[in-house]
Amino acid sequence: MTIEEFIEARLDEREEAATAVLEHEGSWRADGFELEYSWVRFIGPPGRPNQSSTFWSGAPTPAEVLRQCAALRLALEFWQGLTRLRTIAAIWSDHRDYQQDWANS
Repeated sequence: MTIEEFIEARLDEREEAATAVLEHEGSWRADGFELEYSWVRFIGPPGRPNQSSTFWSGAPTPAEVLRQCAALRLALEFWQGLTRLRTIAAIWSDHRDYQQDWANS
């Protein structure tokens, strides 16, 4: 896998997750309380994630995530083949497909 393919795969994952949240966003009314549901992050092993809310100040919204992905895709296109891609790939340095030699090249 090239560094470009790695970055594109990570952006695809983020866009898919943010789009899914936007499609299911809404509010629910129960017992006189209205809860606005906006962004939930799932943490845990594949297939068995634990739900964790991201309602803290400064947490990115799904729309912000989509804009970030669009900006990173433009950078990826502009910097194709350049060492600056190492900086973008480092965002996911804890991903199982990340190659440590990208950090050292």
